[in-house]
Amino acid sequence: MPDKDSPVVHATNAAHHYLGQLNTIVEKAARTDERGVWGIDPWITIIHDLIDLQIRTAANGVALGLAGPWWRRPVERFHALSEEITIAAAPYERVLTVAGPFRRIGREDECIPDRAIEFEPATLRAGETTFRIKLTDADYIGANYLGTVGFRHREPGGRGADRPPVTIEVGL
Repeated sequence: MPDKDSPVVHATNAAHHYLGQLNTIVEKAARTDERGVWGIDPWITIIHDLIDLQIRTAANGVALGLAGPWWRRPVERFHALSEEITIAAAPYERVLTVAGPFRRIGREDECIPDRAIEFEPATLRAGETTFRIKLTDADYIGANYLGTVGFRHREPGGRGADRPPVTIEVGL
């Protein structure tokens, strides 16, 4: 069994994921047609969905091609960083968490899975006010998202209550 980080496994997973997304687009179009609401708007939606899928797939293919021959070294893990996000300071360390879905603006049915979101740094030290969101799945790049970030006290039962979650808009 090949290593899960090997380029061959990555390429196979990318192809499988592409076909799955293509199938989702086709099924959505079929459901729209079955409801009898097929007009110009569904055509525009399906064309946008297909173009969006093709652009993301091409970007993933370029990244795979730039990684070099599959027999030399594993493909580096994809990640994209947001611009710095500023929040209010706190006198204690806070662990950043995904507290609510990150929904694509204008396409509320499309959400980034929690597993594809990381924070840099993962923990804010006392007094720190800035962090970045790291996206680890190329399928969600190139759009703006509205999501909720939670702040958990680093030490359970420590001084200071957890801060309420903050809703942010972020471009990834």
